[in-house]
Amino acid sequence: MEVLLSQAADPRYERLHMATHAEFMPGGPSQARIFTGTASVSHQEFARLRQQRSGRPLALFVLSACRTALGDSDSELGFAGLALQAGSRRAIGTLWYVDDVDTSAYFLQLYRYLDQGVQKADALRATRQAMATGKVRLQGDKVIGFDGVPLLTDLTPSQRRRVASGMAHPYFWAGVQLIGTPW
Repeated sequence: MEVLLSQAADPRYERLHMATHAEFMPGGPSQARIFTGTASVSHQEFARLRQQRSGRPLALFVLSACRTALGDSDSELGFAGLALQAGSRRAIGTLWYVDDVDTSAYFLQLYRYLDQGVQKADALRATRQAMATGKVRLQGDKVIGFDGVPLLTDLTPSQRRRVASGMAHPYFWAGVQLIGTPW
């Protein structure tokens, strides 16, 4: 986790994407935990980023885990809101439990739009539309993006079964929310 925090503190990077597990417990930021493969990290540890980045905030902090935009009365927007408090200009979180295959495809498609210079809110809208209209789809053992280029490859049979009925249902994309500045 120290590698992640030190890299995220490097002002050369404008985006931080965490695809992991999270648990937001009532009681404010000190109770919020993000889980990595080796340990859990409190939000307070992420708060160091504001100071370490020396006044150069992250442009985007993505929390690709279940229910990261839900909180309590102490932290209304959950991890996503805490990411803004830690110094990010905008954050993306989720409102409900998410599937890792669908969510991975969603964010890979989103980043393709962002890398083309599309503004954040427009990129989210375009990604939702691509998923809702079937332009992001399963083909064999791949998830294909709007442009016909694979987003994910070598899906296992279990992963293919989970997305075989399509990703057009709002369950797969409507819960991803942007907070902060939309551009």
